[in-house]
Amino acid sequence: MASSNLIEQAFTDAQRSFRAKLRDPDVYNQLLATRDVDEVYKTTLKLQEEANGKGRNLAKITSFLDRLSKYAGVIETMISAKPEILALIWGPLKLLLQWSSQMTTALDKFTTTLVEIGRALPHVEVMGGIFQSDAIKNALALLYEDILDFYRVNFDFFRKKRWKQLLDTLWDSHLTKLNIVVDNLKQHSSLLREEVTLLDIAEARKHRIKSLEDFDIVHNYQQRQKFFGLRGRISVNLYDDRLDWIRNRSVPGCEKWLLDDPAFCKWKDNSTKGSQTEAWLWLQGIPGAGKTYLCGATIDHLKQQGEKLLFAFLSYNNNATQTALTVLQSFIFQAAEDDADLQSILVDATERELRGNTGYVLDLLKTWLQTAGPTYIIIDGLDEMDRSERQILLQRLEELSKKCHDLRLFTCSRSEADISRVLDEKTTSIQVNSRNSGSIQIYINSRINDWINKFKFDTKIEHELRLLLSPLSAKADGMFLFARIILDDVDEIRSIDEIRRELKAMPNDLNGAYQRIFQRINEMDSRRREERRKILGWVGCAPTPMTIFEMEQALLVNPDPDRSIHVPSSIVKQYFLEMCGPFVEIVDGKLQFVHFTVREYIFSKDIPNFIDEREATRDLTAAFLAYLASDIMDPDLDDDQISGDIMCGKYRLLQYAHFYFPTLLQRMNNIRPNSYLVGKLLDRLARQYSNDEFQATGDSRDPPYINQHYEKHRPEGYECARQTFQFHLAERRWGWNRNNSGAWVNFDPLSTSKMLLRIQKLYEGLIRDSSVSRDMESHYGPRLFKCTYLFCTFSRQGFETKEDRDKHVTHHERPCKCPVPNCIYYTLGFNTQGRCNEHLAQFHAPKFNTADLAHLDAEDIQPLLFTSTIDGDLENVRRLIASPGGKNLKPEVLTSARLIAAEKGSLGITKLLAPPDEVDVPQEIVKAAVKSQDAECAQWAISNAGPSYDHKLMMVMLDTKSEQIYRMWEESIIDNIRKNPERRSKTTTISYKRLPASSLIDKIFRAPVFSDINGSVLKETRLQHTLEVLREHLEPFMLGTILVRLASSSCTLSIAKQLLSYGAPMDHPWRTYTWDRISISAGSGMTALQRAAKKTTQDAALLMQLLVLRGAETDWRGIEDKPGAKKIGEFIGVEWADLLRQAPPKIPLYSRGIQLVHYMDD
Repeated sequence: MASSNLIEQAFTDAQRSFRAKLRDPDVYNQLLATRDVDEVYKTTLKLQEEANGKGRNLAKITSFLDRLSKYAGVIETMISAKPEILALIWGPLKLLLQWSSQMTTALDKFTTTLVEIGRALPHVEVMGGIFQSDAIKNALALLYEDILDFYRVNFDFFRKKRWKQLLDTLWDSHLTKLNIVVDNLKQHSSLLREEVTLLDIAEARKHRIKSLEDFDIVHNYQQRQKFFGLRGRISVNLYDDRLDWIRNRSVPGCEKWLLDDPAFCKWKDNSTKGSQTEAWLWLQGIPGAGKTYLCGATIDHLKQQGEKLLFAFLSYNNNATQTALTVLQSFIFQAAEDDADLQSILVDATERELRGNTGYVLDLLKTWLQTAGPTYIIIDGLDEMDRSERQILLQRLEELSKKCHDLRLFTCSRSEADISRVLDEKTTSIQVNSRNSGSIQIYINSRINDWINKFKFDTKIEHELRLLLSPLSAKADGMFLFARIILDDVDEIRSIDEIRRELKAMPNDLNGAYQRIFQRINEMDSRRREERRKILGWVGCAPTPMTIFEMEQALLVNPDPDRSIHVPSSIVKQYFLEMCGPFVEIVDGKLQFVHFTVREYIFSKDIPNFIDEREATRDLTAAFLAYLASDIMDPDLDDDQISGDIMCGKYRLLQYAHFYFPTLLQRMNNIRPNSYLVGKLLDRLARQYSNDEFQATGDSRDPPYINQHYEKHRPEGYECARQTFQFHLAERRWGWNRNNSGAWVNFDPLSTSKMLLRIQKLYEGLIRDSSVSRDMESHYGPRLFKCTYLFCTFSRQGFETKEDRDKHVTHHERPCKCPVPNCIYYTLGFNTQGRCNEHLAQFHAPKFNTADLAHLDAEDIQPLLFTSTIDGDLENVRRLIASPGGKNLKPEVLTSARLIAAEKGSLGITKLLAPPDEVDVPQEIVKAAVKSQDAECAQWAISNAGPSYDHKLMMVMLDTKSEQIYRMWEESIIDNIRKNPERRSKTTTISYKRLPASSLIDKIFRAPVFSDINGSVLKETRLQHTLEVLREHLEPFMLGTILVRLASSSCTLSIAKQLLSYGAPMDHPWRTYTWDRISISAGSGMTALQRAAKKTTQDAALLMQLLVLRGAETDWRGIEDKPGAKKIGEFIGVEWADLLRQAPPKIPLYSRGIQLVHYMDD
């Protein structure tokens, strides 16, 4: 009797454990309502009827139900089991069938696991009388626990919020855990034999509990490690350090007005799903109004309330690496920090797509947001982002907002025109600078108190200073930055009399404050003045902020190309904060401006003694090239000499110069004239330190570096630059590290990478000695331990301890490599061998052999061809078209299949299906490849399109969501022009022959292209960028032609201003000049003003106003009667006649002393 009670207790304990882990009393009570297998059969029949008899996956569980029913009968008879215990055999099964039936694929997957459980269950009906044994009864109780484990694990899966959206992604991981349960069930079924003992059962029960616990621990640990590894490889910026920096510099109380604002409170309340204007909140204001600090306070406020949020702090400092893609990557990885399911999804995602496909990342984020519940996205500094990138980001955020109804978006920025056009109608906005005067006073009081406590002023002086500073809040007029600059400036003064003078003559605005500081620098002696101006210029044009150690080194480089370049052994410590005053600050060891407006001010041509950004960029580029061409990079140096140079700090600048000099070279392309100094240094570097073992990367794409001047006058340096770009942009670069250097080091056309590896090896040996490492910190900073991966940001930034560095490096490692050498995963690899095997099966294994196709005719091959093309199965397509039937396929069939391949972005198939005599890729294929959004496929199509460019193709390019593809298109235009060198024909009084480039530009910039803008800021921005890229190829006649076409279509004011700034003749085609001021007569035709006057839109009115005020000819017959001229007052508030009176005086056409010639087309 006692043993019987113990066995019943085992079943009862299992039932109670299941109930406790279920954590849902309502669901538990629902389970108890199902008493026997008949109710399960009724459920399966009902599901089959709903599936119209197609429920084939339900029929296969009959064997499982039969075995489970016999098991239930045994325990009911054997121990007189309570109804509640029996109900837990059938109730969970019925509910799981109902839940999984919501998706056919889910039901199929679940019933497959039931089949496996059925096979693992014992045949209890053939075991006769062995059930009288207490040990056997305990074994049956153990099986009961296994069955409940199976149900519980499935409940955990089907109760996830996102199981429907993420079924395919999460199921494999779920199945791994189910396999533990199935294995336990199989082992425990084997215990149903006469010789089993209670000790065996006790051990089995202990193993069962431990196996599930160990799985959870190991699986969770492995997933976290894989996740951190992926995050490290992609180098995601989580912005936590920036938030902490803001938090540590915030003055409490300054944010209170915002947190109490009704608009903010309404936006924060996510209990109701309202309109777009309720979902978006735009914190806008003048520069320096404290928006960033309010953004930080908002993040902390929402965190304290336990809200789910994602955030980004954008900065002009990071525009070299800051894109819409990197921001979305940050959001998806922030979301995954505390979400194990999302971590699994990211780990199993295609890393190449995750790294380089904005749409792919957006879809992942969208899927998560749709089931994540109320979530807040906060973005600061949108206006500091590159204009094109912020338009892409806004477009993507709008997509999220429309699809994810629990999402709230908070943006902080200036009211830039392009941002306003996107946000004005869909957001609630708060003007910061009209609300923050009290906050500025709180900040000023805090600074004054700190100041007085620091210098211990007596009561009289303290009172005087407070009195002198009392107008500061009012003068700041909503600008925290103004108050900070004034206080920082005064903080550097040590004389109380000088402080009095400064405060009594306080500037009236930010520019006044900047002027005072800048004037102080410009009035120094020449040596100190030039040194400080150089520092400010380099801080302003550095691709990413330089550390103080890198800047100190760069300042010592003498970029004289005609002398030997030596790097000094003694490096003077510079006190940058004292030298450059309140203009700069040091953040995490890096020099940067206190605000982006400092950069705008010092580079502004409107101020006296401005710093020329072009000269600063040239000087910094020259310094980097000279440094890389200096004696410390000589491959013949011995190890002792290099070690000594490391100890002296001579290699402080190496990582930065090596990584960023291509970026600066690219910027130099936009600076005219071409720098003689940079060209000569580039040539010297190429000749002096070329890599004798250089081999091309094998990347078929042309590198994005074109400079016709250097190509002609510095061919060796130019070719080296192009090959260097190829090296820095190689797809496989993310996997390059010191351990596999043999596979990549000779892709560098320079010996720089080889020297870098030598230097790093010796450097590692030195920092292992603690006494030496302490001295080295004075040259390289506290983060001495660098990542071994060449293109990882931490290869420059480093870590403070070896343990942190080694832990980071392990996250890079992906041990399971694809064995196919030309596959990208040959270098990148996979986290697991299973993933690698899946890749091999998918991409490197044939689906069927040639013999299978031998007897199929063309009609049989055709559907197989289209199916394989849609699947992207290159090897299968290859076999199909090589088969006897495939060789008889009609050309139009192959053309259709090829179009599908291009639309899918299947480059290999698109190439394979090309006609053998094809010279140029047809335009329809090019358009399809671009629309696929696959960068590689689009690149190939664009580069092989030949001369078939026209405005229709341009419109397709403007429509692409991929900024990378659009940049390829721009590069292809330049490349096409470069292949047809321009030779200016001599202009005579008889004829003027158009330049070859103009023919191509003429085809691209037709009126429909501008009409297609249709309010799209992204398209407008792209067109502006393309015109800037083509600027040197735009002759006056073509500029005038484009202006007229613009006026006849969209009348976009920003583009019109750009064209006029390039020299577009306003009265084209009637009054057009060559660059030599020779007038070209091109016959009749309407001017831009005449074209715009035919339109009654605001854009047309603004364009007319611009042209008239710029001096365009207005004396055209009947122009005042045109619809646009008659209604212009409705748009600009000035009537046509009044506008003409504001126009500047005209110069008669024939009184300018110019020649008149006729225009000739090619």
